[in-house]
Formats: sequence, C-alpha cells, structure tokens
Amino acid sequence: MIRLYFKILAFILLTQNLIAMDIKTFYKLDIEATKITIIGAKKTLSKLKENASNKDIFSTFDETQKQIQELYKKENTTPSKALGYYMEHKVEADNYYKKNKELQEEYKRLKSKLESITTQIDTLKEERNKWWNL
Repeated sequence: MIRLYFKILAFILLTQNLIAMDIKTFYKLDIEATKITIIGAKKTLSKLKENASNKDIFSTFDETQKQIQELYKKENTTPSKALGYYMEHKVEADNYYKKNKELQEEYKRLKSKLESITTQIDTLKEERNKWWNL
C-alpha cells in the first residue's frame, strides 16, 4: 500500500512539473543556460590565459553550474526535468524550433560563440599540458 502511494505521489509530482513547463519556457531556459555557459567559458579562458591553478579554473565551472541550477530553480524546475519535458514533447518542440527562424538564428549565434571559446580553451589547455610535460 505504501509503495503504491509513493508511486502515485511521484507520478503527480512529475506530471505537475511537466504541466508547468511549456515549449517557449523550455527554449527560453535553454538559451539562458547557454548564455551562462558562454560567460563561464569566457571566465575559464581568461583564467587559462592568466595561468590560474586548476582549482581556480574548476571553481569557475562549479560557479557556472550553480548559476544554471538557480536559473531553472526560478522556474520551479531543474535542467533534467526540462530535458524530460523536451523528450516527452520532442515532436512538438522540434516543430516549434523549425518554424521559428529567430530561435534558430539565436541558437546558431550562441553555438558559434561557444565553439569559438571552447576552441581557444582547448588550444590553451594543450599548450599548458605541453609545458607541464617538459
């Protein structure tokens, strides 16, 4: 009996979170999380250029992850619940994306920024590793 109760409670909580989310909110959160990721990547790049310690660099990653969690928390959800919503509504979400040229352009712009920064980070990490291996 108790097991059934917990299963029903879990189902209710899950469906409440799915109902609270909609496609626009999903994309809004994803875009904002990507922007936070870009800011964090820029900080990481800056720290690598300054030859900061690994601990200092990892603290930037942790700070970025906290900011992303806080973003989702403001909408009473989490990144994993938002992803669950997307998986549950994939066809509808993908159709919305395909029909929304502004959204596509925003993702394209953000992807380009993030790729540029991560390429620079990878290059600096390789140089740093070569230096440490001498």
